[in-house]
Amino acid sequence: MTKNQEIPIVSNKELKAGRYIGGLERLLLLIFMVLQIYSAIPIIIALKTLARFKELENNRTFAEYYLIGNFLSMIFGVLISLVFIYILKL
Repeated sequence: MTKNQEIPIVSNKELKAGRYIGGLERLLLLIFMVLQIYSAIPIIIALKTLARFKELENNRTFAEYYLIGNFLSMIFGVLISLVFIYILKL
């Protein structure tokens, strides 16, 4: 991290909201995958990106943090969905 980049400060309220958003994101991902509505999955990503567009545009550090978190969340959601689908087929 260079001297010009600042670490984004997140309030406790924003952190809680982010956790709710992440949980809802993974729940929607689970629902879409179980129902095999794969074309709706990009809508989740688009809505999250749209909500954070200004921050992504103006802060490279935040954009990188956001992308890593988004990818990890999606991977976790897909893995949980695959386990759920496997259990339903048993």
